[in-house]
Amino acid sequence: MPEAYPSKQSTAAKILKMRFSILLFLISSLLLALSAKSFEIFPSRQEEDLVLWSWESADNFDFIESKQKPPQIAAYQGTIVLGRETATLVPRKNTLHIPLGIQSFPVYRIETARPNEPSSKAAFKAAELILLKRLAKNTVSRLQIDFDAGYLDRKVYGDFLKSLKEQLPTRTKLSITALSSACLADKWMKELSADEVVCMLFSMGKGKEQILNSLTKRLPNSGGKQVQSFGISINERITNQSLKQSGVLRPGRRIYAFSSLGWTRARYSYLLKELGQK
Repeated sequence: MPEAYPSKQSTAAKILKMRFSILLFLISSLLLALSAKSFEIFPSRQEEDLVLWSWESADNFDFIESKQKPPQIAAYQGTIVLGRETATLVPRKNTLHIPLGIQSFPVYRIETARPNEPSSKAAFKAAELILLKRLAKNTVSRLQIDFDAGYLDRKVYGDFLKSLKEQLPTRTKLSITALSSACLADKWMKELSADEVVCMLFSMGKGKEQILNSLTKRLPNSGGKQVQSFGISINERITNQSLKQSGVLRPGRRIYAFSSLGWTRARYSYLLKELGQK
């Protein structure tokens, strides 16, 4: 019997089908690349946590129910004020009660007594010594530094974080807060020695509307390899609605929440509703 060969028509159909599959693959790859560029996909190690900032109010977290996945508590410990070559700690004044089973870690605010002058290496070294002395008694899972670094402070602040990180225990993560501008157009923080950058999306001042509009095009990111988290205030409902619409407040994000009047059961329940967790 003569051998059977595929017809020219069937061969052409197979070639056309193969080319179509390749085209679909290329289009899908292009769309994925554009999506990653537009929305700045975060590192795969992004964690989904809820963290409550306990700041200057007297807070008692006994109201958190054990059946819920408990939030972590970022516990404000005080403010380190930088002088010309020295630093002074003004400790937390109000009480704080965290029940067993809820993880917490310390937060220190850094401010400068000379806002119109660059901070000195000596002042930051003094701040570093204060922190290391305070942390010497207990190893913590995370340490957070809250500092609104001005342009003139960037270099010395980066050196401070690098030195501090090198002296912390290996298991202690270093978290820093960031102005929203540092996570959008101006990404000077990408090389800093931090494990986490928390983009502050409240009390944004005059540029608030512009920042919120930009979030519809891209999500804030430090530009580095740090875990990217977001800070919100339960006192800014309209802002939070905008953040939900732009995709910032959605499952998979680590959210830090602030309450200017401290935390109660009602305020915590309100937060969970805003985040869609209740």
